[in-house]
Parts: sequence; structure tokens; C-alpha cells
Amino acid sequence: MKKVLALTVLVVLVGALTLGVTGCSRGEETAVEEQVQESAAHYACPMKCEGEKTYSTPRNCPVCGMGLKKAE
Repeated sequence: MKKVLALTVLVVLVGALTLGVTGCSRGEETAVEEQVQESAAHYACPMKCEGEKTYSTPRNCPVCGMGLKKAE
């Protein structure tokens, strides 16, 4: 009985470790993909304080201080 329990625990631990390692690598790939997509995005003030001027990173508008939104 103890051998069966020990074997079951071992199988569960190996499975959990395998899923943990695979899940971490997928998260890193997703983060890299998001960074690439984000770097291609342009951000502009929703109030159009600077007309059609866009920025490559999200930040606050230098004129009114509102957060920049993704430009369409």
C-alpha cells in the first residue's frame, strides 16, 4: 500500500513539474510577443492636444497629462 501511494505521489509531482516548466516557457513567449506588438503600436492623446502626433510608448500627454491611448 505504501509503495502504491509513493508511486502515485511521484507521478503527480513529475506531472506538476512538467506542467510548471512548460507553462513558464509559454508565458515568456507571450510576453515577448506582446512587447513586439506593443513596440509597433502608436499612442496618442485622446484630447488631441498635439494634433495627430503619436508616441511609440504609452505615457502621459506632455500637454494635458492624460494617459495616451492606442492610436487607431
